[in-house]
Amino acid sequence: MAVPEVIKGADASTLNISWTRLFSTEETGGKEIIDYDLHWDAGLGPKSSFRRLIETKEDHFTKTGLDQSRDYRFQVRARNLCSYGIFSGLGNGDLRLPPKQMESLTCAMSPT
Repeated sequence: MAVPEVIKGADASTLNISWTRLFSTEETGGKEIIDYDLHWDAGLGPKSSFRRLIETKEDHFTKTGLDQSRDYRFQVRARNLCSYGIFSGLGNGDLRLPPKQMESLTCAMSPT
């Protein structure tokens, strides 16, 4: 499967995740796709394990209530009547705010 696309949602704590449906016989193993299995790292970092977020017949999912100081990773796989397929590569959704710019500093000498 292709890597899921992850984009920021309507508010600062939402990510929209979407993926490409599988249709061809080669992609589906000749069987109808039952659903898609979306997993994520819950924003716990690269050394954390992935866990199921949702199984859905849709090709998209919106995750709300996320911590704005984290980077989230997602992967998806399809399931047909026989089994699950292999996971996609990782799609990233970074909600971290960029660092604030420091204001210019000025130095004034006072006569003593």
